Amino acid sequence: MLIQLHHLNSHFDHIIDIHDLPELRGIDCDQAGNIRIASGTTFNELINHPIAQQHLPGLVKAASMIVEP
Repeated sequence: MLIQLHHLNSHFDHIIDIHDLPELRGIDCDQAGNIRIASGTTFNELINHPIAQQHLPGLVKAASMIVEP
């Protein structure tokens, strides 16, 4: 959608920014050990989160490579 909007290829009557919805961000772990990474979680949030650091070191390393300038 953003590409279409940028190139004005589509007409949108309304656009709603869901970027800052807290429900779409965060990392948690349930009692069974299942880890949930919400779709709006940023790479920096992932890199700095203790659950990710402890249980997902490979993912943290990969995210760090993406974030580095």
